[in-house]
Amino acid sequence: PQQQVIESDAWVRVVRWGRRGGKTLLAGIEAAFVLLQDRKRVWVVAPGHDLTGRVWEVITRVLCEDLGFEPTSRRNSPPYSLAFAWGSVCEGKSTEYGARKSLVGAELDFLVWDEVAKSPPGIWETRMHPGLGGKDHRGRALLISTPEGYNHFHLLCQRGEDDQDWEAFHAKSEDNPHLDRDIIEEARRTYTRETFAQEWEALFTAFAGQVYKEFREEVHATDCPYNPELPLYGAVDFGVTNPFVWLWIQVTSGDVVRV
Repeated sequence: PQQQVIESDAWVRVVRWGRRGGKTLLAGIEAAFVLLQDRKRVWVVAPGHDLTGRVWEVITRVLCEDLGFEPTSRRNSPPYSLAFAWGSVCEGKSTEYGARKSLVGAELDFLVWDEVAKSPPGIWETRMHPGLGGKDHRGRALLISTPEGYNHFHLLCQRGEDDQDWEAFHAKSEDNPHLDRDIIEEARRTYTRETFAQEWEALFTAFAGQVYKEFREEVHATDCPYNPELPLYGAVDFGVTNPFVWLWIQVTSGDVVRV
């Protein structure tokens, strides 16, 4: 799975992998490669400054320890930062409410957004996307996360399937050849079915109030055009914290519910 992501030339890559799948290592190594080039600006963004430290530690290990480059400036506590003599800079950023004001004004060459599912919705459109520029200067983005229900990360993954400039990647924890199989089997025995599916298989699940627990997007989500020969029903949920939902529903003679 790592090789597929690295070889992709998509502008935005959305990586949906299970826990211990290698997301952090992948992001840190690629960010380090970008920083080796002249005058590049890299951001590592996460739901909190402490979480940016995971990718930042990989970057510093590769550049400063493995390759031996001495930074001209280095901040080892949040918000993390790193600068080199050839003009490249890496900064840690947070999507927390009080820190979002720093997510504007920069022209980026590479963006790592870690734990996307844990960040608030709307950040991509208002903060991330503008910094990556347009056709003349287009920085690339790597969005990495494990799912947390059908939230904004699910929408970004869908865009990765539909947008020609994007690409989405999915891998289970067990697809990491360096992960001990015993760890996965212990998690399978310990966690509930839904939790294991989300955390270790990187599947989108809905825990609270889920009626049909066997639902799998790749099996049950498909195009259902209107059939004039079937009865048509409408249902609405006005919602409080989430936008309201309007559903068109048809039921076949074989009791297949098409929504």
